[in-house]
Amino acid sequence: MKLKTIPVVTALIGTVGATVALPATAYADDTTPAPASAPACGSLPAYVDGRPADLHAHGATGDYLWHDSSGWHLRVTHPTKSRMVFRGIITASSPMTFQRVRDEAHDKVTLLNSGKTLVFRLVNHGGIDGVDFTDACASTIKLTLALNGHRVGRNRIFIGTHSARPAHDPFVISRQRVQPAA
Repeated sequence: MKLKTIPVVTALIGTVGATVALPATAYADDTTPAPASAPACGSLPAYVDGRPADLHAHGATGDYLWHDSSGWHLRVTHPTKSRMVFRGIITASSPMTFQRVRDEAHDKVTLLNSGKTLVFRLVNHGGIDGVDFTDACASTIKLTLALNGHRVGRNRIFIGTHSARPAHDPFVISRQRVQPAA
């Protein structure tokens, strides 16, 4: 292993009753470290792949959900210009991040429970509102959806390119476990 000297800023770290001085130089290994093996995500069911074909402004009333290489996407719309309020709770087995899409003043999206619960309220007037989120390889995500204060029926939930419907609301989407190499 080849070592090289690199400068390090001398610092004092104070703790109650003790002070520790760090050295002014340190040694670093300049060889390229082996890449850390990323945890393999299980595969998602095929029915979640791709944007639902019938999603468009003033389309059928409902929640549209899909997954692609950039993560999860949830959109809402309905055919009239009247006000409808879509709400939901998405709970993942690992932390999530999110980005609002076509956000308006009365739309709210927040993360709770150390990032494992995403809560949204989207006020819609027939356009498309939504949220994109990633789930850090969550083994499961659970969605509970509501429209104007009532649970969304399965026929108002469109998942993936072919608009698959869950058996009921709330529903869970699970990744298949990665099989270890033999």
